[in-house]
Amino acid sequence: MGANCTLDSGQMTALVRAMRPETGLPLIAQANAGQPVIGADGGVTYSQALEDYVRFVPDLVRAGANLIGGCCGTNPAYIKAMAESLSRRTS
Repeated sequence: MGANCTLDSGQMTALVRAMRPETGLPLIAQANAGQPVIGADGGVTYSQALEDYVRFVPDLVRAGANLIGGCCGTNPAYIKAMAESLSRRTS
């Protein structure tokens, strides 16, 4: 059971915290890198920078997420930074 998209990693933490007492199933959380912003050139950027996104990863785990990934606006650098953050936490 889980949630993805729309919410940034801080908001996703609050959602996981609300979902955890409602199920014993594993929870997956895949937050956006914030909200999309369309630039004057038509390019899309996201409002949550990598460092801000990753700082909530330990909170997602403490809130009860068993699986963590990324949705819109994330990329391999976000996933790598998330893994490193969790690796430091368990070392």
